[in-house]
Amino acid sequence: MSDFSPETGMFSDTDDAFVLQDERWVFRYPATDLTASRKAAQTCNGFVADDEDEWLDDSERSCVNCAWRRWQPDGFSCFYLLRRSAE
Repeated sequence: MSDFSPETGMFSDTDDAFVLQDERWVFRYPATDLTASRKAAQTCNGFVADDEDEWLDDSERSCVNCAWRRWQPDGFSCFYLLRRSAE
């Protein structure tokens, strides 16, 4: 498990791909940026592949394919990071 930094509001294993906004861990890149989504998922200890019919990326290990991902009007947020930050 990586360390949470209260100063930055980030976990070290997310490579700053998510930012805490209004009590949500929001993906800071456009949801269509599959390269950033894959990179963030590669370093995430909590990645769980969603049902394949819910996938948006052909590459399994991608944040847009994660069961912890929740879609927002402006992108998506990560409930895994939300749970970890509450611990």
